[in-house]
Amino acid sequence: MNTLVPATDDLDREFLKLLTTATPAAMAEFARIMQAEAQRIGLNLQEAGQ
Repeated sequence: MNTLVPATDDLDREFLKLLTTATPAAMAEFARIMQAEAQRIGLNLQEAGQ
């Protein structure tokens, strides 16, 4: 695979493959999921700090 970032293991390789082959709709869904996860983690951290 021709990438600018060297893959350190199979998971990295699969993630890089996803980033280079995914459709815009798939990437938008991935971004939505990651944003929801970041919000959930932020809320958990807020609750833990109270």
